Amino acid sequence: MDSQWLRRVLLVDDDPLMTRLLRDVLEGKGFEVASAASAAEARDALVAFDPDIALVDLELGGGPSGVDMAHLIHERHPGVVIIILTRYPDLATAGFPDATLPPGTGFVRKDLVEEPDQIVAAIDAVVAERTDEVRHDRDGARAFDMLTPAQLEVLTLMAQGFDNDAIATRRGCSVSSVANLIAEIYRRLGIDPRGELNPRVEAVRQFAQAAGMPERTS
Repeated sequence: MDSQWLRRVLLVDDDPLMTRLLRDVLEGKGFEVASAASAAEARDALVAFDPDIALVDLELGGGPSGVDMAHLIHERHPGVVIIILTRYPDLATAGFPDATLPPGTGFVRKDLVEEPDQIVAAIDAVVAERTDEVRHDRDGARAFDMLTPAQLEVLTLMAQGFDNDAIATRRGCSVSSVANLIAEIYRRLGIDPRGELNPRVEAVRQFAQAAGMPERTS
């Protein structure tokens, strides 16, 4: 079965511009579309709209994340096809180093979608259980695959603008431990701390290039 038989799409994304763009694309392809800007709105829409397909962003503002939403859909609405549509290259870079997605879930990077037909092709692939075709997080050259969860957490906090003291407080560890983690981050990213570039700025630049700038948590 392909997407011509599944026509109702729920967009779960807190970015109104992205939601509008996706709505226009999908409606232009003949889909009926509803949207939700939060997990709470999505839960209501799953009942009221009864979608065939859910396109879910990982970041949904405060409250449950896109990962949480994917598991909720899988458990309570098992007939709904789930595709994560995100700017992040993988779950770890998005801040979910230990998370997993439900079986059969697609993972599509927004920056790799160049044509509207690619969204429909991704839906078709997941519907046909060819999920490996749309698991961009499993690409061989995933960003920051070489970093441990602790190192990735520290790099994310660096990208949010926190200094070593603040990072140590947030992680409940010593400042020297943070410094050691940062030194190892530089080594694994191939950054020379004694080179011409500011190593902290370069590490954050690489992170932002791969994943965008993360929102600062309170």
